[in-house]
Amino acid sequence: MFKKFVIIAIMGLCCASFVAADTFTEKKTGKVYHGYAINKKINSHTMVKTVEAGFVQLKLSTWEAAYDANGRENLVVVIPLDKEISFDAQVDATGKSLDLAVSKGPQFIIIEVDTAGGRMDISRQLAALISKADNFTPVYAYIKSENTKGAINAGIFPALACRKIYINPDACIGGTDEKNDPNDNLRFEYVDVRKMFGDTVGEKFSSAIRAYAGTLAQQNEKPELIAMAMVDKNIDVIEVDSSGKPLKIFVDTANKTQDQKQVKIWSDTGNLLLLDSAGAMETQLADGTADSIEDMIEQLTNKNIPVERIDTHLAIKKKLDAQTDKINEFVKKIEQLNKDLKTADSREKKGITLQLIKQYNSVLGIARTTPELGLNISYMKMSVDGLQMDYDSMK
Repeated sequence: MFKKFVIIAIMGLCCASFVAADTFTEKKTGKVYHGYAINKKINSHTMVKTVEAGFVQLKLSTWEAAYDANGRENLVVVIPLDKEISFDAQVDATGKSLDLAVSKGPQFIIIEVDTAGGRMDISRQLAALISKADNFTPVYAYIKSENTKGAINAGIFPALACRKIYINPDACIGGTDEKNDPNDNLRFEYVDVRKMFGDTVGEKFSSAIRAYAGTLAQQNEKPELIAMAMVDKNIDVIEVDSSGKPLKIFVDTANKTQDQKQVKIWSDTGNLLLLDSAGAMETQLADGTADSIEDMIEQLTNKNIPVERIDTHLAIKKKLDAQTDKINEFVKKIEQLNKDLKTADSREKKGITLQLIKQYNSVLGIARTTPELGLNISYMKMSVDGLQMDYDSMK
């Protein structure tokens, strides 16, 4: 009841005003600083930590910025994103973790993705935060296979927001439904918005979701159609001969021209596209495979660089998960009591109604003390008041 969400992603990517950089050159004077920008502004100026002058305030529109390793710390920051993406509070907490990571001036940030998705709107907001952080420090994704087999359903958006994607050999990336679920324990609910809202309205929602996936893929030079097929089961994808070009060419059947030679079918209509690590590499969605974070770092740098994990945002997630588990226990009791109420005689109904009031009040108490859950307190209060009126009317 409380773990099922139907939220539609709304388009809205912020454009980067500059790239992550270590070398800043003033356009008019040619003055050079080596260092890194942090996600902090004072008026129209951005704080930059420099080798030459410590912290300085630069109006970055008047400076040329080019990324290199000089001036950055000998550090890689890892931010885990695991389990279910369900709460608005996760956005704020993950944003603070990203800001902290950027302020440390690492060589790059790695988002460690292991999630079965959750709410589309929350996942979209997390992707936007990653894109924003990448304006200051390169952000890469590592898709691991531990809890939920990889980046699944809405979990693909944070991964696609990263400029590089590395994937564990046992992990997957893409959309799942009953037909291609790689793990029976995944907690998700695929929603066919066309069936829910009708073809016209449903198509508008579906269009926004697949367009968002395509935009994320495009901004990081990933195959758009592959990403779109992961969120819309009405898309079919075939690979056509790219004649030795560096990037592969994917089209849907309807747009294939007569002179294009079909190489492989990647996705049929009726199924969301789910790729294992080999498929992610073959489609060029992934930039590499790695057995671990350390393996990924070594491949990227040829060095053994210290790793710092920032997972303070997970404490909030753990708290909210614990409260949600409590709510679900109360909901099970409420559902059973409602069943009992239907078959109870007049003498038993008063006792059952009193128990229902107590269970609803327990849920209401959690909702009030944990506003981060975003539960509708007014609606629950009306339910309690209604039950109380029924109880008071019983003899």
